[in-house]
Amino acid sequence: MLSLSAAVSFIALLFYCVLLVVVIRRDFKSRLHLSFALNLFHTFSGTRLFLLSLFVPIELACGDAMGMPFKKDAFDVIICGLATHHMNVPRLLFEMRRVLKLGGALTIADVGGSLRWKLPGVRTLIKIATFFYFLVTENIFRGWTEASALPNVYTAEEWQSSLRESGFTGIRVAELPKSHAWIPSPLLITAKKPNGKG
Repeated sequence: MLSLSAAVSFIALLFYCVLLVVVIRRDFKSRLHLSFALNLFHTFSGTRLFLLSLFVPIELACGDAMGMPFKKDAFDVIICGLATHHMNVPRLLFEMRRVLKLGGALTIADVGGSLRWKLPGVRTLIKIATFFYFLVTENIFRGWTEASALPNVYTAEEWQSSLRESGFTGIRVAELPKSHAWIPSPLLITAKKPNGKG
């Protein structure tokens, strides 16, 4: 039986996949390749992905997002949800740009930071609060993982700058509504790989 957080994660994953299927079917008419974090790969592989396979061919892969096991210019679309704050963002963006086809689209949904978070005292308090929140709601490993990821939480301005420096164009960063005042604002980030050489 799935826990509540696993069920919510599955619904979010299903939403992303359906959105991706619609975009691919409408704009690119190509196959679908899904890459998951290892824990999601085990949780959602098999019968849960069968429904998606009815619409488009699916290949599953498990790999390092900062060293993707794909050829250059392999994908029309990349969608990344709630993961970038656990990674080296400049390296991740380099890899995403490398595997995107010319004119390919990138969409990232993740937590967004605030400039106040950069202040040493504030950062320490947020790290402690994050650790204890996830310790109580999930487990010690998740608490440590999320608290350790805080330095990688980018502001909207940092995302725009990093994407521009990585060679993306058509960059848009939108702040989405948040459920509580004390949590970080979710960001929806879109960009394109230019049609020129790259």
